Amino acid sequence: MQQLFILFLATITLMTFSNSNAMTISAESNVVKKTADISQFKEFIFVSNHKYEDAEKLVQDMEQAAIDSQTNKISLGNLIDFSKEREDLALQGTINLKFSGANQVSSLIEQIADQTLFHLGLPFTNANRELYQEKISNAFINLKEQEHMDWFDIHSDGDSNSPTTYTYNMVFLIERDAVFVALPLILTVEIDTTEEKVLNLTKNDFINYELRQRGLRIMQLVN
Repeated sequence: MQQLFILFLATITLMTFSNSNAMTISAESNVVKKTADISQFKEFIFVSNHKYEDAEKLVQDMEQAAIDSQTNKISLGNLIDFSKEREDLALQGTINLKFSGANQVSSLIEQIADQTLFHLGLPFTNANRELYQEKISNAFINLKEQEHMDWFDIHSDGDSNSPTTYTYNMVFLIERDAVFVALPLILTVEIDTTEEKVLNLTKNDFINYELRQRGLRIMQLVN
């Protein structure tokens, strides 16, 4: 399996796909798995029904391998080792992006959704953009409802003049041709406002932010 793919370990892995191989993922034609509350990743699985159990098993294996026993946090280094050790997996690339600015939350969601489509190799159709913006929005809005979930960790020093920082772990898994493409992501977001305001952000809010996006692209051949 490892010989079937070229391994790219760069700061940003650039990938192109022909339109003939592109696939539109829609909520109606694919399974979207609800995440268990104990998960370290917010999970979004888009596969055909008969492949669902295999996809879920891969996500569970990835999560188990990713946990650092010392910190009980996600370690992408552990996932890299995991993908190298499994003969049925191939690590096709890494993601390490940093950007900052002042923007509306909705615009930031759109930007990250487009990046996610790119790294998954999906076309930028209206349907795909709408679906992935909906999923990415979980990392920025309705955070109050996710305050006690393992995939979300927020902290501030309690000073109203200090920024608030949080991490948000998510994983996307799609079925493309005869391959599962998994994209585990860790977002680290620093916003220049109080923790309470961060927990209650809306798409219409303007924020000053710094964001780091780290992740991997892992592939598995499926029958």
